[in-house]
Amino acid sequence: MLRLHRIRLTDFRGVAAREVAFTEHGVTLVCGPNEIGKSSLVDALDLLIDLPATSRHSRVTATQPTGRDVGPEVEAELSLGPHRLVYRKRWLRSAQTELRILSPTPAQYSGPQAHERFNGMLAENGVDKDLWRRLRVDQGAPLGQASVGGYASVPAMAGEAEQLSAVRRGPEEELFEKAKAEFERYFTEKRFQPTGDYKAAREALDAANAAYAEAKANLAAADGDLADHQRTRRQIADGAEQLNAAAARLRQLEEQSKEAAEASAKQLALEAVLADAEAIARQEAEVERLAERLTTNQSDAATQQTELTAAEHEAALADERLRASAAERESAKAAARLAAADVAWRRDQAEAEQAQAILARLEAAQHRLDEAEARLEACQVTDIVLAGIDEAHRAWEKAHDQLTANAATVAVTRLGDPQVLIDGAPAAVGGARDSADGATDPLAGSSDSGASADSGEANTTTLPVLETRTIEVPGSVRVVVRPGSDEQERRAAERKTLDRYRELCAAANVADLGAAKHAEQQWRAARDEQRDAKTAIKAAQYDESAAQLRSRLAVLREKIASHEATSPASAAN
Repeated sequence: MLRLHRIRLTDFRGVAAREVAFTEHGVTLVCGPNEIGKSSLVDALDLLIDLPATSRHSRVTATQPTGRDVGPEVEAELSLGPHRLVYRKRWLRSAQTELRILSPTPAQYSGPQAHERFNGMLAENGVDKDLWRRLRVDQGAPLGQASVGGYASVPAMAGEAEQLSAVRRGPEEELFEKAKAEFERYFTEKRFQPTGDYKAAREALDAANAAYAEAKANLAAADGDLADHQRTRRQIADGAEQLNAAAARLRQLEEQSKEAAEASAKQLALEAVLADAEAIARQEAEVERLAERLTTNQSDAATQQTELTAAEHEAALADERLRASAAERESAKAAARLAAADVAWRRDQAEAEQAQAILARLEAAQHRLDEAEARLEACQVTDIVLAGIDEAHRAWEKAHDQLTANAATVAVTRLGDPQVLIDGAPAAVGGARDSADGATDPLAGSSDSGASADSGEANTTTLPVLETRTIEVPGSVRVVVRPGSDEQERRAAERKTLDRYRELCAAANVADLGAAKHAEQQWRAARDEQRDAKTAIKAAQYDESAAQLRSRLAVLREKIASHEATSPASAAN
């Protein structure tokens, strides 16, 4: 009887190092997702029993990890009849074979002697390797009664079973009961729903996936907050520059205000002169009154001649003072008007310069806003579109890796001069035929080789069976190799994800994922520029629009031009 206690794989296909121990009692179930390496355990045990360490068979070369120059290694601990032993082999690189018999009599063998001794022990203990494989049910093979006719060990086993059936139950019933009990630990009996530890593990996995999605969303929100913080810092810097410019403008306006105060003081002095002139006018009125009195008193002229002469002299002097006062009053009024007009002109100039500066900032911000909106309208790749393209690309990569990593292969070796055709094209001697079956990025133009040369034989071409292959020696033989249902399903899945990726790239008008990322960065930059421009417009407008500013500026300029036309001194200043 042959019983497996443990098996260890090292550098075997996609398994770097893994050991599986089998229970001494009951049934051991090896379970896991697809492509995890369950079938590799069975294949490794077959290679350990069948092929010597020096073999270069395609079954051996297919187990070497892709891209690594290492030797696949398998070690198993077994019970074979009365013997307990450890059997180990390494192929391709530093080939080794080692057999250690642990009990009942310890012994050790190596090299071809170990291989021959192990096969001899199988024969001594009645292990029929062909029958063992015939009774195996492989994944993907149809279910049915195995044909075991013609095997000498079958009648002996049947006779032994008849002798034992009278005293105990058969091993098949016990195996079924144990398998059933083990199944019911993880699934319900009627509806086959998850239960027990398996159900708890499923729920824990769902909770972990939900936590991961929440963490991913929080990270995206944090990235957005960081972008807002950086944008705010830029706005603060722009505000500081504007504040410095406003402070300089305030100092200029303060100087102009001082000049206006001096002009106002001059106006007050002129108003005082005007008051003096008005007083002189009142004196003129008094002179007129005195003249009337003089007229009424002409009858007393003789007696009052002296008084009349003095009055006439005084009237003459008053008349002279009146004329001088009137001229000075008119001059004061003209100076006051000029001073007031000069103050208004300077005020209009300051207001016009301020309005011009605000309008310039507003027009610059509006120009930035128009350019940013034009870029946003032209860019079709937003953050949401990029996320869809990236997700489709990752889905295609996963499907492509599953397709190429697990595809079956067929090795073609040319033994003579006749030409060998592969899919209608001549096969290269000791080299690879290019194929478009694999690609790092289907839209970037790079491709992998669909066939490879066997490192052990110069005239051998190894092909992945991803679709129907035709190998032909014209006039002699034609061999058609078709992939199994698993490869066809993986091929269809890979094509579906590839079509989706191409469809999203075409819809976004980009060549590939890299171009989509570049376009999304341009979209983000345009969006930030749009926000900054809107903020600048809002800060510059206050309570006036651009049209209102232009209208007010036109009125101010017209007033300034009119004043300068009538006051050459102001224009010169």
